[in-house]
Amino acid sequence: MALPAQRSGYPVSPRWRDVLLSIGDADLMYFFPPTRTFPFLKKLAIRSIEWLGADVCQFFDGFPALKELTFEKHQLSDLILLPWARLRAFTSGQCDTVNVLRILPLLSLGTRLLTSYGGSETPDLSPATHVRPPRGAIELDCCTNDFVATILGFLTAHSLEELLIRTFHPYSNLAPTILSFLNRSRGPLTSLSLGIPLALDELLSILESPSARAIVHLDISDEEVPLPIGTLCVDI
Repeated sequence: MALPAQRSGYPVSPRWRDVLLSIGDADLMYFFPPTRTFPFLKKLAIRSIEWLGADVCQFFDGFPALKELTFEKHQLSDLILLPWARLRAFTSGQCDTVNVLRILPLLSLGTRLLTSYGGSETPDLSPATHVRPPRGAIELDCCTNDFVATILGFLTAHSLEELLIRTFHPYSNLAPTILSFLNRSRGPLTSLSLGIPLALDELLSILESPSARAIVHLDISDEEVPLPIGTLCVDI
């Protein structure tokens, strides 16, 4: 999308409330000049913010009402620079375990994180270091065993209410990790959905966890998930 020579930018409106631009990074700058503010824009979906360089903070200052942010294709690097205090929904095309664990402590109450599986690199954290999201729901859907094990291994959720885990592997060794996570969290879990292969004694051990005493919704299935497209969803 080449800008005509006689134009200095595209028509923009401060009335915009919901913007989805699936265009190249080089063209986005014409829609969001640094001197403009969009006071009513609450929902923004773009491919990435790599084109911003060091101007990430200045860019988001132009969206004081922003609540929902989506990146189609972006491996986040400058997580701390995003406006986490304002966001209530964040979606990323891909996010590895390292960045997931960096994001979770930054989320405010009432925030949802949704990301596709993007890798399971081992975080540079001590095993005694645990990420503590405030409360809500965690969904690890169609992810690899390693991704699930790494996330749960570094996570403590004392107020967790809903947990969903499904993998696309015909085998699983996740029962000890799930049990350790639940015993460590001891949250008021009311909904548990597990779509992983489990032996009967493994399932019973999980259901005997103190965190499982308040469960009112239980969904257990060992059927293999057909499509290996992983997503992680966290409601804080």
